[in-house]
Formats: sequence, C-alpha cells, structure tokens
Amino acid sequence: MKIATFVKNLEGWRGDARLYRVDPPMNGDDGETFEYVIVSDVVAFDTNRPETLIFGCNKDEETDYCDLKGSFRGDIDHNQALRNAGYVIE
Repeated sequence: MKIATFVKNLEGWRGDARLYRVDPPMNGDDGETFEYVIVSDVVAFDTNRPETLIFGCNKDEETDYCDLKGSFRGDIDHNQALRNAGYVIE
C-alpha cells in the first residue's frame, strides 16, 4: 500500500500548501524520486479556476515545480490529488 503521511502546513505559499512524506517515493517525469511532496491548492490567477498540484521536494522543502502524477485542475482537494497518485493518507 502507498502511504502519504502529513508532516506540516507550509507558510509563504499562495493558497493552502502542505508537506507530506510518501512511501514509496513518488517518481517525477525525469526519473527523479521524491520522498517528500508538497500538495498546494490555489485558484489560478490566469484562468481563475481551482487546481490542486503535487510538487516533489526534499525534507528541507527545496521544491521541483514540475507537477507530479495526481495533480489536477477543476477542484481544490489535497486528499483527491494524493488518491489520484495512488496514495492513502495517514
């Protein structure tokens, strides 16, 4: 079973952003793996539509801003994004 464990809420992001530890690590399109991800939800400034995005990062929150599998547009829902990526939230 794939598990996403909530670590903390993040400050300084537009919208609601949270750090999760994922096991097994999530893979990016370039083959990089991420043990930590940031799930961020916002209403996009260019389309005025909601979106929930998953970004890979390390434990120090240094972020790769390429959307990972599970990201979606049209709603704001951290749980749904992580479920889309195949993870159960702990």
